[in-house]
Amino acid sequence: MEYLSILLVTIDRQLCESLAVAVREKMEAERLHALLCELLTQPCRPCAPDPALTLARINLPARGPLTAVQIDNCSHRRLVLSAEQVLRILLCVIANLGR
Repeated sequence: MEYLSILLVTIDRQLCESLAVAVREKMEAERLHALLCELLTQPCRPCAPDPALTLARINLPARGPLTAVQIDNCSHRRLVLSAEQVLRILLCVIANLGR
């Protein structure tokens, strides 16, 4: 539930209101997909002055081989979800609202 709260904080008012209408009207998945594409495909913000992109943080061992445990692929990487992935997440959340 904490993740959902963080996710909702980042979504603007227009999107939230549109999603609330979609839930009340029990909008079909295809129409919801089209709505999300329209609302979420806005121009990107300007790039940061430092265009570096962190893919992973690797903690090199003092001795021995590097193992998967020492590679952190997630905590420093932004997730970019496709419209289909966002739709699946939202449909799952909507389906479980009353539980």
